[in-house]
Amino acid sequence: MNLFVDGQVRSTITNTLVPATANTQDLTMGCALANTGFPPPGGHVPGYFVDGRIDDVAIWNVPLTPAQVNGLFLGNGTPPLTGLVGLWLFGDAGGQIGKDSSGNFNHGTRGACPAPGTDDATWV
Repeated sequence: MNLFVDGQVRSTITNTLVPATANTQDLTMGCALANTGFPPPGGHVPGYFVDGRIDDVAIWNVPLTPAQVNGLFLGNGTPPLTGLVGLWLFGDAGGQIGKDSSGNFNHGTRGACPAPGTDDATWV
């Protein structure tokens, strides 16, 4: 797995503690879950928040080349649709829902639950 930020590889991981085929944990953007391992009843509490802005997050289940990712970042390419599992264009966001624009309906909530809460991120 490669993490790209602004079109450049920032982190690579070749192994995770929980195999992807057995992972039932929620995906978080902008924070980490405060505990490790399997979540307790009710789930983990979000913590370790990003002090910054997050926009245009995409996840594929197939590898993209660094050139493809950089081209997408620079606006010089069309996202490959094969393997696209989630696309969140937060510039179009508002309210409690982070809409998945990939067509896979992987919508999310702005905080820990669909109701407004003190842990909600701020739309900018």
